[in-house]
Amino acid sequence: MNQKNLSKPTIKALFAKQLIDIVGKEESKYLELSNTTFSKLESLEYLSVEELKELIHSIQNHLNDEMLGLFSKSIPLNSFPTIYRALHFMPNADHAIQWLNDYYGLYSDAPPYVIFKNNEEVTIKLDDRANANSALPVYSEILLICLYKIVCRLCRVNFPLKEVGLSFPIEGIESELSYLFGNKNIVTSEVAYIRFSKGILKLPIYPDGVPDNSSLYSYFLTWIEGDNIALQVRNMITSRVPLTFPTLEELAKEFDTSSQTLRRKLSEEGNSYQAIKDTIRKDRAISLLMNPAIPIKNIALELGFSDPAAFNKSFKNWFMTTPSSYRKKYLKNG
Repeated sequence: MNQKNLSKPTIKALFAKQLIDIVGKEESKYLELSNTTFSKLESLEYLSVEELKELIHSIQNHLNDEMLGLFSKSIPLNSFPTIYRALHFMPNADHAIQWLNDYYGLYSDAPPYVIFKNNEEVTIKLDDRANANSALPVYSEILLICLYKIVCRLCRVNFPLKEVGLSFPIEGIESELSYLFGNKNIVTSEVAYIRFSKGILKLPIYPDGVPDNSSLYSYFLTWIEGDNIALQVRNMITSRVPLTFPTLEELAKEFDTSSQTLRRKLSEEGNSYQAIKDTIRKDRAISLLMNPAIPIKNIALELGFSDPAAFNKSFKNWFMTTPSSYRKKYLKNG
């Protein structure tokens, strides 16, 4: 197997040191860290996801703050379940984003996000007046990625970003940032922002239960733990859709391995080819349903379903409703 292509993700220690900057060098001496993690931070080596998680939990516990001291006031630990339950009452992504901005505004000098809308796009920028920590690179990374992934989870779809702007030099860390945001169009900007299609705001909220991990920032970590093997399989599939969905055997050849080995590697990560394919189908289905001119039967065929009935059955498993009902709800939100 091509181990170079299938290596698991690591995090540059430079990013971890940015977290230390929040606490301060002197105060960081009191963090409860293993000798291995501490030595890697000192030598600027790569950290594993587990080591980064250890560092984040240590900072949270030391500061007694859900958001690592990024805001002017501490957000109590384990606040995320309350936040998430409240967001479930929002009718669509637009209301959820505004509510989250108002909530964070209670703990900062001003609401952290400034939302701009035109006929086609939405740009969400960070307001540098909100917090003294806004100059730290990690501030913009955390606030933008948390907002994006929370809305993705609420709407049960990984909607695409058109562009990401970050207010610090990105040279040398482009691949890590592309991995975090699921987008290669990342630039250095005076003000940090994310930009996406305005139609995303109308996506309805579909509750799926409060995440087991109660830490907001650990929820962010749970997402980036996605393994490189599954990520590359997903990329290979999306490069061929909508023309065709490759078979597992065809994908295995791309990795210069057998289908049995690839299946086993995905299983070891708690993943499967079918689950990855369904995620792609789900995201693509929502994108197509946002256009009322496309017949649902055509969407079913494009996604590789044998007939509309099979598409209906899968869609109900994903969203607890039919494609036609989802489309009606989306158009009603508009």
